[in-house]
Amino acid sequence: MLALVAVLSAARHHAASAQVDRATLTGIVRDPSDAVIAKAQVTVTSLATGVVAKVTTNDNGTYLVVNLLPGEYLVQAEATGFQRFEQTVSAGDRRRARGSTSRCRSGRSARR
Repeated sequence: MLALVAVLSAARHHAASAQVDRATLTGIVRDPSDAVIAKAQVTVTSLATGVVAKVTTNDNGTYLVVNLLPGEYLVQAEATGFQRFEQTVSAGDRRRARGSTSRCRSGRSARR
């Protein structure tokens, strides 16, 4: 069982004279007892383009994915001994969204 807490924030980056909106996705992967999971694999997939970003959580269970285009993303977290967790999040312009804490049941993959 895994729990995934995701915080999605959008930031506006300036390049020369053009403005480009990008989002940053950060979150914490936890087990059912609320302990953080280090070295969990987190995969973030754009539902519009299929572009995939893969990161690993640090010792605090935290992950960070930068430079995302606004849109819908599937976030998947996996760790040895735990079921994969999936959650869909939306990255939009100049907004901050918080993904809910969710837990997978043993023996099943969950999608939220």
